[in-house]
Amino acid sequence: MKSLASFLHPHAVVFVGATDKEGSVGRAIVENLLDFEGRLYLINPKRKEVLGHPCHASVLDIDQTVDLAVIAIKAELVPETLVQLGKKHIKSAIIISAGFKEVGKEGQELEKKILAIAKEYGIRIIGPNCLGVMSPYSNLNATFAKNMALAGGVGFISQSGALCTSMLDYANDLGIGFSAFISVGSMSDVEFKDCIEYLAHDPKTHSIFLYMETIGNAEEFIRICQSTSFRKPIVAIKPGRSEAAKIAAASHTGSLVGSDTAVEAIFHKGLVLRADTMEEFFDLFIYYSLEETPQGDRIGIITNAGGMGVLTTDAIELNGAKALPPIDVLGDATEAAYRKAFEELKDKNTIDALIVIGSPQSMTDFVKIAEVVQEIQGKIPVCCSFVGRKQTLDGVKFLKKNRIPHFSTPDRAAKILAKIIEHEKKIQLAQKNPCFLGKKLSKEISLPNTKGRTLLTEFESKELLARAGLPVGKTILALSKQEAMEAAEKIGFPCVIKLNSTTISHKSDVGGVKLNLQNTKEVGIAYEDIASKIQTGFEGVTVQKMCNLKGGVELLFGMIRDPMAGPLVSFGSGGISVELYKDVVFAIPPLSPEEALILFEKTKIDHALKGYRNLGPVDKRKLAEFFSLFSLFVASRPEIVELDINPLVALQKEFLILDARIVLKD
Repeated sequence: MKSLASFLHPHAVVFVGATDKEGSVGRAIVENLLDFEGRLYLINPKRKEVLGHPCHASVLDIDQTVDLAVIAIKAELVPETLVQLGKKHIKSAIIISAGFKEVGKEGQELEKKILAIAKEYGIRIIGPNCLGVMSPYSNLNATFAKNMALAGGVGFISQSGALCTSMLDYANDLGIGFSAFISVGSMSDVEFKDCIEYLAHDPKTHSIFLYMETIGNAEEFIRICQSTSFRKPIVAIKPGRSEAAKIAAASHTGSLVGSDTAVEAIFHKGLVLRADTMEEFFDLFIYYSLEETPQGDRIGIITNAGGMGVLTTDAIELNGAKALPPIDVLGDATEAAYRKAFEELKDKNTIDALIVIGSPQSMTDFVKIAEVVQEIQGKIPVCCSFVGRKQTLDGVKFLKKNRIPHFSTPDRAAKILAKIIEHEKKIQLAQKNPCFLGKKLSKEISLPNTKGRTLLTEFESKELLARAGLPVGKTILALSKQEAMEAAEKIGFPCVIKLNSTTISHKSDVGGVKLNLQNTKEVGIAYEDIASKIQTGFEGVTVQKMCNLKGGVELLFGMIRDPMAGPLVSFGSGGISVELYKDVVFAIPPLSPEEALILFEKTKIDHALKGYRNLGPVDKRKLAEFFSLFSLFVASRPEIVELDINPLVALQKEFLILDARIVLKD
């Protein structure tokens, strides 16, 4: 994205809020900006100079072209400053000032005001309420952080200023550098997607790391991340997994959506590698900054401690990679034994990555072992774990100096390698499979006229799904006892009758489902029983053939519209126990059949689809094609906010939707 170039590589910068007051944000920013190699203009109407640098009273006093403005003044003064920027044709502004939407309603109104001004003058904004931006290759430190980032290959984008400074201190200690270091703050304008899109095309950026509290435009974020991930890895950490934020909904699908479900689905679709903890985030940062991505999943282990080799084998296998038998060079091993072990390992095996473990023994020279690892690096992705403290210190220092990944325990190294390998497999698979992002259903399907009613009846829902091409069992609507009996004669026995209602969602909960009816007399009795039990909401019944479930697998197809992610489709175990077992997974539609097959494999019910005891096997490819069609349908109908197909019965070569529920927008 070209408009971000002026944030990271400006020729001239103006700083509004310059001061020499000790301990102030304004002074810290001035001190940092004084190292900028381009033209610098300072603004403070009460100062003629700050720290020996001349000061202007207003932006309007500058008679030269300026690319970037940095603003750190009281929030209420920001709107007038933006007007001045607009008049001077300055198109990029970093607003470090706080006091906007994060402080409440008054701040929200002020933020709306600055965005309106920015839109009027075509100004892009990073912030407000942010730490600022560092661009090491331009020697630009437009932040109030104490230290400058080193130049390197990591693009770092964060909503937390504190995490920025912690990451900066951590990286500087390891000698790891950045191509861009961006604190986006409240993301009133420039979002993660904008920064990622710019860094995707930046040749100096080799990996992208994100700390996210909000995602922004989810659809665009997914599109940009997916295309970027084919070129360089994106790693994210995002809080908000607690049940406190759980979405409340009446449907089965809605009741299964946790607060973090949408985030997981967005990251999965966008091929973003999610760190589960801060420790893992920093470990992934170390590995991606210092090593190449393994091209396969076979991990070798060389160790002088047999027990640690076994523990590392467990960690590799339990995290989804393949551990080669550890080579135990024994406790008295010298560096020569490690060198020989590596030669044997690569001669006998196809090896994609290596973990070198060292445990302190009286004869262990960790520096010399680290030198052997240095010889190995470049031949194969390698990481170390010298387990100990005082005795390992010199060896760890050597590894750090020579940019070799080191982890305090080998299981941490194993977990990180396995996670990176799994992510690489996902990316390679996505590159081979067709992408359905943005695809819509080819035919236009009209919704029923509900005259303002949002809940469709089962009959209306099934008719709509049938028009979309989904496998719906023949269903007849009967508004009287006589009509129900005649419908049963047409459909044949045994049959099922169900409550037809525009207000009641879950029919079985109110006794509105009668199964296995053998003749018209039983149908008549069942009709009368449902009508007598349900005084309000009874609008006849639907009649359908009783399905022979022998060997059939009951499944759930669902959709709920998430406020952040948009539509989320679900797949899993169906029937009456759906909420009890919660064997359901979610994804961002539309999905290709290949993506659907991957989704199926994440569920326990997938075992039944392959054939388990008296269930299945099912034609999974055909089922995946139906789920893909279903996902296209819901992605094409923004009017639908909730949809449950439960159950869809999957037989070996046949699929049948037995019940469906659709809710429309108000």
